[in-house]
Amino acid sequence: MANTKSQTKSSKVISLLSRTKGVTLAEICIATNWKQHSVRAFLTGLRKKGFVLVRETVTPESNVRYGRKSRSQ
Repeated sequence: MANTKSQTKSSKVISLLSRTKGVTLAEICIATNWKQHSVRAFLTGLRKKGFVLVRETVTPESNVRYGRKSRSQ
């Protein structure tokens, strides 16, 4: 039997944040099965660990897209 490690929810979120187009709060909620307040708390934890996140308002209905700031920016 092969020893394969499943992807953690944390690594899923970091991967989604690294996409070129970023990720919405709703997309993270679906991918992790977390509630919105849990996602926001996780993003706060990432910031405290030194991750630089970009927050962009996409629509007037407060649809916000998050992304990870690249080192070259």
